[in-house]
Amino acid sequence: MLLQILDGGLSHVLIIWLIVAGSAGIVIGIGVLKGKRWAWKTTIIQTVLSIAIGLVYFSYTNTYDPTTKLIGTSIELIFGIVIIGYFFQPHVRAYFNRLSTT
Repeated sequence: MLLQILDGGLSHVLIIWLIVAGSAGIVIGIGVLKGKRWAWKTTIIQTVLSIAIGLVYFSYTNTYDPTTKLIGTSIELIFGIVIIGYFFQPHVRAYFNRLSTT
């Protein structure tokens, strides 16, 4: 399917989307490393959206291999819960709250 998209007219859109998403990931990662509050909030929002999209994908997408879909969604759900749980730990919250409101 990916090769069909790359051969079709959507290849430019996909490339631009990957560049934008990758750049945003780098910026958010730098913000997390520097302890910026906006990066903490963005990571929580991004993780919650990822979990929600994964559950919607699991619920509505027909696939020929339901086991793969179940395993993939389960892994995504576990990682999302771990990330959110970690970001709400007191020492992590203190790391992001130690700086001024930027």
